[in-house]
Amino acid sequence: MLIKNKLNEKERGYSRREFLKVAGGAGIGGASLAAVAAIKELPGANQDMLYNSRLKEPYLPQYPSEYPWWVKEIDDTANSLGTTEIVPGELVLGSTKINGQYQAFTDGRQDGFQAVGNAATNQDWSGEWGKIAQEAVTARNEWIANMTPEELHDYRFGTAIVQASDHWHVNTAEKNWIKLPVNAAKVEVSAEEMTAKLKGVAHWFGVDQIRVCAIDDKMKPFFYKIAATSGTLRGYRPKGWVDPGRPVAWPYPYKYAISMGIFTSLPTHRAGVGPLANASTATTCSDQDLFSKYMESTIRGLGYEAYGMIIADEDCCETPLAIRAGLAEAGRSGLAIAPWGAGLRTIIVATNAPLVPDKPIDFGLQEFCKVCGRCSDNCLAQVIGKDPEPSLINGAYKWEYDGLLCMKQRTAFGCQFCVSVCPWSAPDTPAHDFGRVLASIPMFAPMMVKVADITYGKYPRGEDASKWQPWHTPAEWAPWRT
Repeated sequence: MLIKNKLNEKERGYSRREFLKVAGGAGIGGASLAAVAAIKELPGANQDMLYNSRLKEPYLPQYPSEYPWWVKEIDDTANSLGTTEIVPGELVLGSTKINGQYQAFTDGRQDGFQAVGNAATNQDWSGEWGKIAQEAVTARNEWIANMTPEELHDYRFGTAIVQASDHWHVNTAEKNWIKLPVNAAKVEVSAEEMTAKLKGVAHWFGVDQIRVCAIDDKMKPFFYKIAATSGTLRGYRPKGWVDPGRPVAWPYPYKYAISMGIFTSLPTHRAGVGPLANASTATTCSDQDLFSKYMESTIRGLGYEAYGMIIADEDCCETPLAIRAGLAEAGRSGLAIAPWGAGLRTIIVATNAPLVPDKPIDFGLQEFCKVCGRCSDNCLAQVIGKDPEPSLINGAYKWEYDGLLCMKQRTAFGCQFCVSVCPWSAPDTPAHDFGRVLASIPMFAPMMVKVADITYGKYPRGEDASKWQPWHTPAEWAPWRT
């Protein structure tokens, strides 16, 4: 669906007839180029006209870019001591409590996907990640061996899309990426204006949500000391690959983190597991890299340093930065859950451009997760804690989560169940928005969990995604149409 241009012909300064007269002789193949070349010749045309007549229409996000009234912002610019240091027991990441004993995850090479990918590439089954990788590969091979020809056909197409998406990460890795030089002619505008303009550009690219946070001492625990360099989470690595790592400096050389969020497709992730659910996640992840590099290059073209991270080789764990920027809260599943659901994928662009940080948000998720548990009840690997209250784990108050078993399930089969069964993962409709309002109020949260159980089933097993699989022809999923 395209956004209609609301300006009438008089406001544009030219008529449709005049435009066609200028472009008419170009022929079909060159019509677009002729139209662009003719713009300067049109009566009253100027640079402003390009905004209303651009060849690329703006992307229409699935959800509003501005939060509704029931999403509250939290001021966490300083603690009770008036500094940005972590004080035990204080709210330092929105609604998530962190204490002074938080244990930083220092080596990006030990990320689950990285560790399993390296182990599988080299068939090194030693250590806890090696064992998980071996069990996952064995389970996947058994699954494939028992597929019907139709299932194998779907699996091959889905896997090819996943591999294509993962290979994009390899080519955008820091070691392979050729950065655009920083423009010596700096665009000088206020921080407020720069923030607003970059958010507009990001939405135009195709980003669903975009917010900003400062990179200060509060964020230090979430930055690695060593980042990965493979360029991929589960894609191609040469045999014998050993990641040498890349040191991450602190103090960090950038002042701000632009946190961008993209939502996975509701119809596809409701399949739960399978080729389409896996491919949908993978393509969304590769889109993250694309938008990150778009934004990096745009900012550098404006005259400011910028570094667009990719999801395989980040300098940090991006979820805490997304939470502090106000894109989401931390949910029971361990995912960053936005007011619009658990299908949010985030990526970071670090920059020194003048920006205004946003505030973390609170839309009642913590209280809702205490009475919900749909992600835990429906987790195929049973890796999400079931206790009503979060516990102090690794210095943060959160729910139990077994990353090893989750990684095994995702590597073997691909999995989206914790995303798909989350009651917040719903379309932007008046009925669902009313439900979100009620869910954000603690006294109504138990009722809204029951509504989700009745509407979608307490234990849904995933929807039939046949008609959504892009490699299926109408004859395959709707034979009556042929």
